[in-house]
Amino acid sequence: MTDQDKKLTEQQEQAIRLIVLGRTDEQVGKAVGVARQTISKWKNQHPHFKAEMNKERVDMWESHQDQIRSLIGEAVDVLRQNLANIDDDKIAQDAALIILKGTGCLYSDKAYDVYRPTGSTDPDEIIRSEKERSEIRAIFNRTG
Repeated sequence: MTDQDKKLTEQQEQAIRLIVLGRTDEQVGKAVGVARQTISKWKNQHPHFKAEMNKERVDMWESHQDQIRSLIGEAVDVLRQNLANIDDDKIAQDAALIILKGTGCLYSDKAYDVYRPTGSTDPDEIIRSEKERSEIRAIFNRTG
């Protein structure tokens, strides 16, 4: 891999911002002036692109998590007020169960981690991991 492969172009940086915002490869390609296949190639075969994309996803996740965390107090107050005003015990119990299930409290104290973005933000780690996967695939291909 050359030094040029390690440095991201402005197009690639812009593409990452759009990908993280949920745009399709086709939309991203049009916006940055490259083919959809180029976006796919960057996402799947360019370790530094992948690492930066993963880093941006983690940053966005953490930002959203902070925003959600700031709303928890208000949400709990609304739920408390509404639950207190439900005359039907069955409806109140169902609502309480939905809240507990939704927060993961019934199953795990870290249920929200299931939705946390994954993927290394270190290009060298991505290269090592992909090399390992490639070697494993080669072994399976030889053994048929």
